[in-house]
Amino acid sequence: MFKKYAWDESTTLSAINYLLDMGHLRASRSIKEIYYEITPAAIEKFFTSTESVISRRAGGPLHNEIVRKLVRQFWEAGYYAVVDTGSDFESKPDILVFRPEEVLSPSREMTKTMRSPQDWAVPIAYEVETMSNSPEQIKRNLEKNVEKGYRVVFVVPDAESEAKLRKTLGEGEYSVVVMK
Repeated sequence: MFKKYAWDESTTLSAINYLLDMGHLRASRSIKEIYYEITPAAIEKFFTSTESVISRRAGGPLHNEIVRKLVRQFWEAGYYAVVDTGSDFESKPDILVFRPEEVLSPSREMTKTMRSPQDWAVPIAYEVETMSNSPEQIKRNLEKNVEKGYRVVFVVPDAESEAKLRKTLGEGEYSVVVMK
């Protein structure tokens, strides 16, 4: 996080110590430096658990494949992504993504952009629509997320699905991404 996202050193070290204490990281030494590795238990819990990226209310294998790809992209970008696993009855987006705000940080030589670990952008609700057979459900998905104040992105598998979705919703507060 320090090198890749320009978090300040004290925040990065605090995060590392927390993850070490939780057993999610382990420290290793090379000749020149200390580096950190994710423990196998943390990999299993956070990066390979199928329950964390598959919803019981999902639309099928294509839906789950797209959810997995998106979640992996969000994790690799350093975002926090919550997947609706269907474990409760609360109405949630398929994926809710939290991104740190980017702030300008003046330094001696120049001003640079860095991610703020304290400030977060408006959450983005991702709704994966692979069947697009229920216009009412698509409209409900948009309404529930807009009401909660989220930005809304629909993810569809092809241009035909995108056209159907846009016809169903018309103009509005959402965007559409085609992802196979």
